[in-house]
Amino acid sequence: MEAVRSTLDTRHRYEVLSEIAAGANGVVYRVRDRVTGELQAMKRVSVTGPARRFALEAFEQEYRVLASLHHPRIVRVSDYGIDATGPYYTMELVEGQDLRRVAPQPYRRACSMLRDIATSFTLLHARRLVHRDLSPTNVRLTSEGHCKLLDFGALAGFGVAPNIVGTPPLIAPEALFGGALDQRADLYALGALAYFLLTGRNAFPARSLDELSTYWARPVAPPSTLVPDIPSALDTLVLSLLSRDPLARPSTAAELIARLDVIGDLPPESRLETESLALSFLVSPSFSGRNEPMTKLRRALTAAMSGKGSAILIASSSGMGRTRLLEELALHARVAGATVLFADASISRQLQGTASALTARLFERVPELTDKLAPGFASALSSVGRASAEAFRTPTADVDSSFLSNGLAPISWTGLLSYLRCS
Repeated sequence: MEAVRSTLDTRHRYEVLSEIAAGANGVVYRVRDRVTGELQAMKRVSVTGPARRFALEAFEQEYRVLASLHHPRIVRVSDYGIDATGPYYTMELVEGQDLRRVAPQPYRRACSMLRDIATSFTLLHARRLVHRDLSPTNVRLTSEGHCKLLDFGALAGFGVAPNIVGTPPLIAPEALFGGALDQRADLYALGALAYFLLTGRNAFPARSLDELSTYWARPVAPPSTLVPDIPSALDTLVLSLLSRDPLARPSTAAELIARLDVIGDLPPESRLETESLALSFLVSPSFSGRNEPMTKLRRALTAAMSGKGSAILIASSSGMGRTRLLEELALHARVAGATVLFADASISRQLQGTASALTARLFERVPELTDKLAPGFASALSSVGRASAEAFRTPTADVDSSFLSNGLAPISWTGLLSYLRCS
């Protein structure tokens, strides 16, 4: 397994077009992928000083979790890299407006939007994760009319959280007082968001954590007192979500979805949406049961990153999890700063087809390597296929079995791989 460090400035691949948003721990940019031309979003850590180490650990964990989630209502991440500025990851660019700009909404429309958010929570809570930072600015209403959940920097497992994060009007009482958190903390935040989405106002308009207890001591006016056409059943649901006692709230996001469907008289999701939502629970489940092979692979990854590459054959019967094992290894490699390349030998069946496919992908992912490698390795690279030859603008070599058997190609490749391991 060979690894190429992604330590080059991302200006080589990603052109920063504008800043989208900035928070306490990170900043998000609109970028263009110079290779594919695709517009994406890029997130970086903005914390400096002694707290940066902890922010970087949280940033890495955020990417790991998001990479394991495949849900139509959750932003999709792609690349992870490290350059002179530090780590970054790219994700889909979600066009549209955040909920702060679209509130208030008619109650039926609000029920549909809240259902979207609740469906994303069902997946997070099934993994025993709490989002902890729901807010109107962390949900984007897309051009298709669906809500997509953004910003997972505050994710934490069920239990006592290490810190207090979030927007004050949406922080659950148990989070402020250091209690154990579970799905009901997110449902409280969803209730606070529902109140805002229906009325355009916060139920508890605290500007700081210190003000929350004062507001919690006051009764909350039902949303219908501000917007008259809201049905009493929706009043009851929202106020139950805002209960200071977690046990008085709906117990699960699934229960909440069922009640929203009835109150809003919502149509069922389309068949395609239903299948996509169901598939999200089957794709990239929590990785377990492969500790021994994963330990060996991570040991090989560490060696490769230090310049000692190797090749590993993973053999097993069909359906035993080889692909899942490689996906997990790829995730660890990206976080470690490697460029991960994939090639399917069943597709690239020509002579040296896999090597040719990997080479082509290398120059797609890290195009700046083309100029660096051309002088010393053009001959070796062009010998493995037309894609490599075109990358160097050199004639495709006529390679036959005698050329391979006399050891010339392996010698050339040894030099190339030695270069990549040290880059």
